[in-house]
Amino acid sequence: MTNPEYYFSYKPVNIAPEIVAVIFLTIAVLTTIQVFKSRGPKWLLVLPVTAFCEAVGYAFRVVCIYWTTLGTFTATSLFLLLPPNALALTNYKTLGEVVRRSRVLLSDHQKPKVFWLKPRFLTWFFFTSDVFSFLLQGVGVGISTQDGKRDLAKYTVLGGLYVQLFFFAVFLVIT
Repeated sequence: MTNPEYYFSYKPVNIAPEIVAVIFLTIAVLTTIQVFKSRGPKWLLVLPVTAFCEAVGYAFRVVCIYWTTLGTFTATSLFLLLPPNALALTNYKTLGEVVRRSRVLLSDHQKPKVFWLKPRFLTWFFFTSDVFSFLLQGVGVGISTQDGKRDLAKYTVLGGLYVQLFFFAVFLVIT
């Protein structure tokens, strides 16, 4: 066991991660019930899975308060950093579905009449950007497990977050 401040650069607090883990777990259960009850599209199951992964991340954060190892720190980082990428994917898929179902395209052979981007392009463009930022952040977490490379890991994770933020800004402009 190592001092938590070695990995976190601060001492993790008690109570808050427990409360947030319970909140995310509750959201996961309620969202799962809602998706099945409403017979919604199965890709919406990304929402409860993301909430569950966040709950697991906060549970690992609780473990890190009392017993910090490289494994618990890495699990905390992975389960807290990566699920929001999947959540963003749900937004991007929803945008594509809204454009597709609004019948903005008259047919497959005609150009868009109102909206200038095809729904399939929107979904794949944002999916690709999300996977790229996901990989950058995952690589950053992997690098953080190596001694002497904490700064490189931090900047790699931040780079992935900046990429995600940039494409989210593009998403906001398009919508």
